[in-house]
Amino acid sequence: MGVGARSYFGRYHYGTDNIDWSAASPIINAFSARPFDPDAIASHGIELTPEDLARRYVLLGLTLSALSRKDYASVFGRELAADFSEELKALECLQLVDLADGDTYQLTHAGFKYSSIIARIFYTGTMVALEEQYQAA
Repeated sequence: MGVGARSYFGRYHYGTDNIDWSAASPIINAFSARPFDPDAIASHGIELTPEDLARRYVLLGLTLSALSRKDYASVFGRELAADFSEELKALECLQLVDLADGDTYQLTHAGFKYSSIIARIFYTGTMVALEEQYQAA
């Protein structure tokens, strides 16, 4: 929540305005003055596809805590390796993730250092294009 913030709710990825930091004060004031309307609080956003939801789950799991293969299968009804074996093998080879207990992937110290880059591995081409478009606005 906040100026330029992005949020996730269910299958939606949304945010407020792309901002010029020199103009932050009026945007904060305008945001604060908005009446609360849970159906209209975001000024722009997208509806995530099932593939994007799975990719978001993986990147948030890795970057925020840990990624359980069992939990992924429970949520998406398929094996994590079926969807992301190539990406996870590459991260393991680079020693950026560990499969700690046979179930849970965790970022290594180096993985935390490069977590922003790792996150981009899980973006679809559509998300990369949208991100570039958002930053250019």
